[in-house]
Amino acid sequence: MKKSLLILLALVMVLTLSLTACGGNETPSDTDNGNASGPSAQADDSDADSTSNEAGSADDNLAPSGGNDVAVIDTSTVAGYLSQFGLTEEDIAIGSAAENVLYADSRIIEITTETIPTTEELQSCVEHIYEKCRSVSEDGKIHMINSDNEFILSDVVDWTLDWQSSPLALYWSYKYEGNTVDVFINWSATDMTALAFYFAE
Repeated sequence: MKKSLLILLALVMVLTLSLTACGGNETPSDTDNGNASGPSAQADDSDADSTSNEAGSADDNLAPSGGNDVAVIDTSTVAGYLSQFGLTEEDIAIGSAAENVLYADSRIIEITTETIPTTEELQSCVEHIYEKCRSVSEDGKIHMINSDNEFILSDVVDWTLDWQSSPLALYWSYKYEGNTVDVFINWSATDMTALAFYFAE
């Protein structure tokens, strides 16, 4: 803002010197084809440009959509990718320490933990993802893939078994913002869990 004011003052000084050098015999026109001119108009234009530039920088993360500004989601990040489906990174946490890596081409999130999660930690994670999907689902339900039948997690997984040393694969879908989201969870009995969320085609 200070830089813009300095430039504006410099322009006014140059214009004043120019008018003085001309002898001041000619009266500057206040209007030119209906458009204001002179120092005050230049000041207005400069202020408008400055305001426009400031507004532009503030809206760098916005994109026009039908005349309205909407936030642009960076789907190359785990957080941005999950946000398309109404989820956050906290929703996929397993255990106390995890690193989430997104493989954009295959739409898979790999969760790597320092140690192999216990059955209790795995159960907590899967149940939390399941309940979060159901909470954001338009009909409040989780469905089987390519089916209107409801998917009931407790009917599919027996958590009394030792899943820490056994592979586990789960598939379900839910409705979110007019789209069907398919979910795939693959636990391979290691320190890595693969999750996939994608819009059904």
